Amino acid sequence: MGSRISLQVDEISLDFGKNAFWTNHAQLFQPHNYLPTSHDEDIYEEPPDESEPPTGKYVRTLGQTIGRLDLLGYSEDACRSYVKENVEHAIDDTLAANGDYDDARVPLEPDWVLSALSHVNLDLIKKAQQDYIEHTSHYTDKPKLVHDWLERIQLESKLTNIPTNRFSDVLSFLHLSFDFPNKHPDELCHPYVVLRLLGTNPSNLDRQVKWDHSDLVAGGWADPNDFLPYLDPTNQILVVTEGSSDASVLKKSLEQLRPDIADFFYFVDMTENYPFTGTGNLFRFTQGLSSINIQNKTIIIYDNDAEGCFNFNRTTAIERPPHLGVIRLPSLTEFANYPTIGPEGQGQSDINGRAVSIELFLKSADDITDPPVRWTSYHEKTATYQGVIDTKTDLVKRFMNPRSHPKDFPRIESLLNELLAEATRISAIARRYLERGNSHPWTFSS
Repeated sequence: MGSRISLQVDEISLDFGKNAFWTNHAQLFQPHNYLPTSHDEDIYEEPPDESEPPTGKYVRTLGQTIGRLDLLGYSEDACRSYVKENVEHAIDDTLAANGDYDDARVPLEPDWVLSALSHVNLDLIKKAQQDYIEHTSHYTDKPKLVHDWLERIQLESKLTNIPTNRFSDVLSFLHLSFDFPNKHPDELCHPYVVLRLLGTNPSNLDRQVKWDHSDLVAGGWADPNDFLPYLDPTNQILVVTEGSSDASVLKKSLEQLRPDIADFFYFVDMTENYPFTGTGNLFRFTQGLSSINIQNKTIIIYDNDAEGCFNFNRTTAIERPPHLGVIRLPSLTEFANYPTIGPEGQGQSDINGRAVSIELFLKSADDITDPPVRWTSYHEKTATYQGVIDTKTDLVKRFMNPRSHPKDFPRIESLLNELLAEATRISAIARRYLERGNSHPWTFSS
């Protein structure tokens, strides 16, 4: 049989290998996801040999895996496009052998596959697989067993929109078949696509995604170090901001609010002599990156003030690599009527696009009032006034204090959501370019 390694969701195998032939799924996991094989002496006739290499597996929930899939290029939209492109390869030659000539070599409908991924009951799939395995050696009427389970799964999953004679093909394409047909990889859906779209069903988010390499290590085919989680540099994302404080705030927020994906992001070294302070320098830096056609995934972040908006518009107008994203700090409805101070005294103004810096996202849930924006200068190129707050340094120091946690600063969520949306977008684009040379390329819009 050989030593097996598998990627599973709730004990359902989506990918497996044997001996020296297997796919590395380390990028889906982080070091703290490692679960060593239990050395429960009750299941051993003799205590285990502690000199043997440690064996184990990596385990995390599907909900914790979705963010990593997005940043590896497998966003929901990208995966839906993948399905639409690749169902034509999910053809079952057994149809013709069974006399079903009308349906033989007919591709599956994308809507059938997408519907199955959103609604299929994985618990029934597991029960069907177990039942099939238990009866495979002695059950005299396997076709009836398969038919009965297919009917039950289809009805209880409310997948009656799929023609009954093609439901088995849909499950087979998605690695969810319970009678384990022998399929060529080109006839199967990418396991990451299956995982990501299964995750669109909230009832699946607590299911376990497991990469079990214990059998391979125990069999001597691999070293435990072969499975250490890592991120290929091509999947990491460089984030460049207008100043070092912006990068510090984002870095801390990612590490404490999005620990499952924080390792995807890295920032320009900000310890001293931060090189890109100011929007003009940032614009010229982006021009330089574009001119050399940088291969790294990169996101440029501008302030949402007059100068930042001006340079944001200039940057989006230049020709640049599609995986070089450009965003501004988000506009919030609470900034549309914000306290300001000007030549005529105190007032309320819409500061979106005129005075929004990252410090305005550092309002604590305990703060009763907002620090007012002071109008400082007229920005001729945008024909509007530029504003700042006087307490910028104090707000950043309070946020960066080790005793402060980003969860106590409600506006940070909107900031991270903006960053992650752009990161997901350019990651899908980068994946498309990576796959372009393959026989079944991804096709999805940027």
